Amino acid sequence: MPTRVITRETPDSHEIERVVYLPLRKDLWVYFRNGAVNIYFGVDAETWDVFETTDARDAFIHGLPSCSVLVTARKKPD
Repeated sequence: MPTRVITRETPDSHEIERVVYLPLRKDLWVYFRNGAVNIYFGVDAETWDVFETTDARDAFIHGLPSCSVLVTARKKPD
């Protein structure tokens, strides 16, 4: 059975706090350090594999033209 949820912390990224990939749904949730959350749909396994191996994750996320962003939200201030 394929993995249902893949979560990665991104300590080396200046912008991205963590990502969550749902391979069965092809959804990629990106949690940014500034509190924003983007949800990308239609992210296939090959795209995820490239993200996993790239050193430039910030640039990679900003260059996902074929994926649509449904939600951009920010955390509410404490």
